[in-house]
Amino acid sequence: MIDKVLKRVIYLVSGLFRRNPKKWIFASHSPFSDNSRYLFEDAYNPYNIRKIWIAKNKSEYFYISSLGYECYIKGSYKAIVHSFTAKYFIYTCYISDIGFQYSKNAIAINLWHGIPLKKIEFDIKKGPLTRKFDGSIRSKIKHPEIYRAVNYVLCPSNFVYSYSYRKAFKISKNQILNFPYPRTVYLKSLKPSDSKEYVFLYAPTWRDTEVDFLNSDYLDLDKINDFCQTNNCLFKIKLHPNTKNNINTTMYNNIIFIDGSTDTNICLSEADCLITDYSSIFF
Repeated sequence: MIDKVLKRVIYLVSGLFRRNPKKWIFASHSPFSDNSRYLFEDAYNPYNIRKIWIAKNKSEYFYISSLGYECYIKGSYKAIVHSFTAKYFIYTCYISDIGFQYSKNAIAINLWHGIPLKKIEFDIKKGPLTRKFDGSIRSKIKHPEIYRAVNYVLCPSNFVYSYSYRKAFKISKNQILNFPYPRTVYLKSLKPSDSKEYVFLYAPTWRDTEVDFLNSDYLDLDKINDFCQTNNCLFKIKLHPNTKNNINTTMYNNIIFIDGSTDTNICLSEADCLITDYSSIFF
């Protein structure tokens, strides 16, 4: 509770700082990934914008720095200073990936991470996440970052806005940025893989009430591995970062588990066939 109160105080103080419109702060929910990453890496910069990435940990920091980009670890002195003085906060999921408490008078742009088939954010009416978005005093105190209004949301079409984003993010039509996702632009630019093995990517979405749905009863790994060995295939499994992995694939030569935090777009670029459910990954 003390932490929540302190963040609200810092949030008010952050409004006293002068913000530079040519300084943009970026972050993603998973390490250096998704729409934030591909917009950040876009070389087109005619207005000489200073782009700064906020990393979650040292490994992300060292990787991004090795690419020649300006990057600071979240919570570090320089990350805080730039968060106080940047005009734009650009993120893939939540402003807390940069720091809600530094954002008063900044322009918050949520790029989001997929076209939703299920209810998201304030459109959620059932399940364990409902209490986060129910608008109650308890929820607003516990999750202030959720109730910090977004200024703009990247939305690929007016249809997506009308059936989902309007209610999910509580925004009007003039708050949508109607452009393609940077990650899909990146995927379209890639050349086909020259791998001799046929690669399946199995990427199920997260279940709000079944974080551990994937087990040996759900997938017959023996049959999958036999099929892949016979047909010179690889079966890669990429779970949502919040899904628990309860199965062991170390005894299978043709089944590979990919870490949940790995950039999904990299996985897609290496796959020949996507197997999924109601995940927005297939868009």
